[in-house]
Parts: sequence; structure tokens; C-alpha cells
Amino acid sequence: MLELWQTIFAGLTLIVFAVTASVALAQLRHMRVTYQMTNASALLENYWTPQFQSWLHYVFYELEEKVKDPKFCEELRLVPVDKSRHPEIYVCEYYSLIGAYMKNGLMPRDIFFANGSLDAIRAWERLELPVQIMRDADSPIVYRDFELLASQCRAWLAAHA
Repeated sequence: MLELWQTIFAGLTLIVFAVTASVALAQLRHMRVTYQMTNASALLENYWTPQFQSWLHYVFYELEEKVKDPKFCEELRLVPVDKSRHPEIYVCEYYSLIGAYMKNGLMPRDIFFANGSLDAIRAWERLELPVQIMRDADSPIVYRDFELLASQCRAWLAAHA
């Protein structure tokens, strides 16, 4: 009879452990989603600041003409690039950070893809040449996460058109 009670208690203990582990996993998933949403909120909040909007305006409407100037392109070869003369670097860093967060699962993909894909793609199209100049001068991997982000945005838009 004692062995039966021991077996029942062992079974109940196993059930308690299993339920506890399931609850812990659910809490971890919830915490991860909360962390992702916090990251998304902070990064997307930065997008709407007047400063970032001015940098984006520069990239969309002024950079194309600037890249035609050999002196401008030569400045991109300097390490580090002078951000006071090259505000496009801020846009590269912003989208590269988003790309890195998404690549590592720290930001929900669909939220950004649905809301930021067009600007990210457009920014990459304008910045691809300056980034290539910087890569040739210093590091072949600079802003890879930005490039990956733009590629993923294109794929997402194609799949959700």
C-alpha cells in the first residue's frame, strides 16, 4: 500500500513540475513579446522625431545630387564619416539597427514590414551607392543589416501586395 501512495505522490509531483514548466514557458513568451514591443515602440517613436524626418528628407530629396560631387564621395571614404556633413549616416544607422533587431528576433517583423517597408526600401535605394563607397574604403560589411532589411521588406511587400 505504501508503494502505491509513493507512486501517486511521485506522479503528482511530476504533474506539478510539468504545469510549473508550462507556466514558466508561457511567461517567457509573454516577456519576449513585451520586450519586442518595447523595442519596436522606441525605434518607431524615433522615426517620427523632427530630427529624423529632416535626415530622411535629406536622403530622399537632396542626397542624389550630392553624390554627384566627387568631394562629397571622397568624404565618405574617411573613417569615421563626419555626420555633421553626412546626415545620411544617421539614416543608415537607424535602419541597420532595426535590421539587426529583426534579424535577432528582438523586434516583431510584421509590424515594421506593414508600416515601414516603403521608406526603408526607398532609403536603401538612395543610400546604396554611398554605402558601397564606405564599404570599398573601410569595411565590406558596413550596414549589412540595413541591406538585409530592405531585401526583406521587398519580399514582404511582394508576398502581401
